[in-house]
Amino acid sequence: QSIYAWRGADVHNILDFEQHFEGAKVVKLQNNYRSTEAILSTANAVIHASTARRHEKRLIATRPGGDKVRMVVAADADLEASFVGDEISRRLGEGLAPRDLAVLYRSNQQSEPIETALRQRQIPYRVVGGTQFYERKEVKDLVAFLRVALQPRDELSLRRIINYPARSVGQTSVERLAAHALAHDMTLWAAVTRAGSIEGLPPAAVAGCDDLAGILGWAAHAIEKGEPSAEVARKLVADVNMVADIMVGSASTEAAARRRANLDAFLGTLARFDKNAEPGGEALSQFLQLLTLKTDADEETGNVVTLTTMHGAKGLEFHTVFVVGVEEGLLPHARTIDGKSTDAAPQDVEEERRLFYVAVTRARLRLYLCRAKYRALHGKPSRRVPSRFLKSIPEALLEHVDVKEEAAPTTNSMLDGVAALLAALEKD
Repeated sequence: QSIYAWRGADVHNILDFEQHFEGAKVVKLQNNYRSTEAILSTANAVIHASTARRHEKRLIATRPGGDKVRMVVAADADLEASFVGDEISRRLGEGLAPRDLAVLYRSNQQSEPIETALRQRQIPYRVVGGTQFYERKEVKDLVAFLRVALQPRDELSLRRIINYPARSVGQTSVERLAAHALAHDMTLWAAVTRAGSIEGLPPAAVAGCDDLAGILGWAAHAIEKGEPSAEVARKLVADVNMVADIMVGSASTEAAARRRANLDAFLGTLARFDKNAEPGGEALSQFLQLLTLKTDADEETGNVVTLTTMHGAKGLEFHTVFVVGVEEGLLPHARTIDGKSTDAAPQDVEEERRLFYVAVTRARLRLYLCRAKYRALHGKPSRRVPSRFLKSIPEALLEHVDVKEEAAPTTNSMLDGVAALLAALEKD
């Protein structure tokens, strides 16, 4: 396969090998000892529909039978993620270890709903070849703003955003604020709200502290009044000029667009939370704690669910694999099918097909192909079309699953779960 064309790889190096090296013999390694017959038949069907030039090859299963491939259709990306989270939870309950399961997607931008679903169910995971969504700077910054609004005594979060975006409260000013707080037995936040009375604090720093206190004071009041957390967070982003800072501080317009998309995705997470949550700060505070809870012990042992792009999955294998977002525009990727794209070429779609083939053959015993009928595009729901690669899979190999609305966990069950988890951690 040539799934690394973006790195300069050329599949013709393999296809023309016999011409370059006279007398070379082609040996086809067709016996497959990894996957079941149903999974390999699916992979064979996908790759045999290719119009690209290739060596004819058909994988032969040495492991007969196996479950049918599950074709999962959800109403939207959130329900797709909820299904994946519920199914992983169920499989873990049946005895599989987290390391036995993987979720594959075309782009790292697709990880957020999956990560949120796993965190809601306290399922440990790792993101291969990328940063976990809740570890991305702009997401951590916005979470920190919300945490200080909810719990002003959270000094770690306050120190993170006290001068972000820049408001003339530099390190020296922060040290003076901290020294004043220590000398007068008060919190750092209390010192911020009294900045005007602190000797030696520059006027610009006082103004910055007053600005921050006003913004977060409004946010705290709005949350306690029952305002939706997503709308409070959206206004926080605007009030502190976070988007402008992202545009200035990013290495490229593409990087800035990704960071803005991360903010939008987190705002979407809060909007989903608001649909079922009790109004007020307590539920939101617990929810934020759940989303950002560390599971270092699980990560150190490697016993975690793997989340990775299809490129990153090359060479890996798992008992159970979920391939999500099997839709036109995601797989094949939009840039390979967009007629307006100057670098789009017919062979690009076939490379996307080979990439899908790689994803399918990562599964040993159980495979889920998941797609959504609607998915947010630029912040608005957009009707999705099934990937063209699905058309070549025979119906006899598939078991269709229609995801119903009740797949999503309730807010109360999520918070009960995190309360139990925190209690267990404290006991340890």
